[in-house]
Amino acid sequence: MNAAIFVPAFLALTFQQGTTPPRIEAANPANQAAGAVPGNLVPDNQALSGSANSAAAGGPVSDILAACWSTNSVVRFDGQTGNFEGTFTIGGPLRLPSGLDFGPDGNLYVTSFYWDTVLEYDGATGQYIGTFIPAGLGGLNQPALLKFRPDGLLYVLASYDGGVFRYDARTGAFHDVFIPSGAGGITTAFAMTFGPDGDIYLGGYYSKEVVRFDGQTGAVEGVVAPYVDTPSGMAFGPDGTLYVGEWRTGSFFHHNIQRYTPQGDSLGVLTELAQGPLDLMFDAAGLLYVGGASSIDVLDGATGDWIDSMSHPGVENLMAITFIPRTRARFPR
Repeated sequence: MNAAIFVPAFLALTFQQGTTPPRIEAANPANQAAGAVPGNLVPDNQALSGSANSAAAGGPVSDILAACWSTNSVVRFDGQTGNFEGTFTIGGPLRLPSGLDFGPDGNLYVTSFYWDTVLEYDGATGQYIGTFIPAGLGGLNQPALLKFRPDGLLYVLASYDGGVFRYDARTGAFHDVFIPSGAGGITTAFAMTFGPDGDIYLGGYYSKEVVRFDGQTGAVEGVVAPYVDTPSGMAFGPDGTLYVGEWRTGSFFHHNIQRYTPQGDSLGVLTELAQGPLDLMFDAAGLLYVGGASSIDVLDGATGDWIDSMSHPGVENLMAITFIPRTRARFPR
């Protein structure tokens, strides 16, 4: 753990170091074996008015997991109704979860920002399995987003340094620092995504730029967005357009979702948001899900029109979101 933890300014008002977060019971009793604390969960029964979107996707919508800072847990929402389903896991040394992704073995991997680690959980039950990447391995500092890639490696964004570290997807062994701190002028970052061609895009917290890196070599390819006021979530849409969440830090706090071509041509603002975006993802129907300060908002990815929101009292600062895979291919370690 770092002696002095870096907390981004756009979250400083809602984070108090050393405080004990509220506990929320897991809706699935099997999760309690993973360390979920018993309590009295009253699910939010407000269903998504846009639940018919599952039909547009050609089938049921997968449930959604969110890394939640306010509860130091991974929480679960019903992807079709929007109902809050409780805690998926709080097992292990999980503090300030900031990124999550399912590995090729079907298990869930979560960054513990406070402890500089990546933790592993059973992908079906949420049971804590163990530490996958120990604290600071390879120089990892305050890990945020992470992503398993087809090359057999796990890519982890070190937010404080702005670098990208790679680890063996099967063993967690350190592979290399793929993008060093300071490359492309980025020294701190909380936004990372991969383009359709495999290139990596990072959003600079201080530089306020989105920079494209070669997905094979890590070399800087150029600036895609020359000014985004605190890029705080990115995703590519079905049409190949890059969507960038802009958590504006000015006096008016008008948060936006900006759009760009991979070459850096601005396509303008998709929509203005009532809350700051923290992570973005699309579903098969082209709906845009925005994890934010107090909810997951569902938008029409083409028009930006608001469809509905998923939320629950006390569940705030949803740093990363992901769908639960419908099938889980496993490989032996």
